[in-house]
Amino acid sequence: AIFGGASLLSRGGRDAFVARIDARGAFTFVNPIGGNGDDVAAAVATFPDGSILVAGTFRGEAQVGGTTTGESLTAQGGADDSDIFVVRYNHKGDIELAARAGGDSLDGARGAAALGDGSVIVAGFFSGTARFGLGAGAVELTAAGGTDVFAARYDARGVLQHAVSAGGAADDEAAAAAAFPDGTMLVAGLFSG
Repeated sequence: AIFGGASLLSRGGRDAFVARIDARGAFTFVNPIGGNGDDVAAAVATFPDGSILVAGTFRGEAQVGGTTTGESLTAQGGADDSDIFVVRYNHKGDIELAARAGGDSLDGARGAAALGDGSVIVAGFFSGTARFGLGAGAVELTAAGGTDVFAARYDARGVLQHAVSAGGAADDEAAAAAAFPDGTMLVAGLFSG
């Protein structure tokens, strides 16, 4: 695919991308996110300092491209399962943070919000048991059945602040996220059953 003067080649299946287009309509940068499975960028938000937040879903191993560097993320589940990715780029397109969350089943981000203090809100769906955060501060959420809603908040360094879930025996999913200046999360989506 051609984005302005930049050419991207999919690593397999469909890959995600993030592109910055200036006020005159010129591409400032375009960065790929993807691997050998289907990968989707489902949410984008901006910080007051010009940094960019991208969240979505990836399968297998995904390469997260930056203007000058790259990162690799590996999904916990097999080739048929998906995990959540969250990437923060600076205003030039360099990676500041790349993280994954999820478990052995289908998990994906659908909404994201960037707060003035640099913290991040991410919302979407998960199934089975999904892990958010790292080490002692990690939280495991277990779905009640089908897919359930998750909403998670990370600080500016990418450290999990909290993660919550909601749902029932059928499929439930957060499709959008926003935040109030005080950090209160707003999540909208769908439920069944």
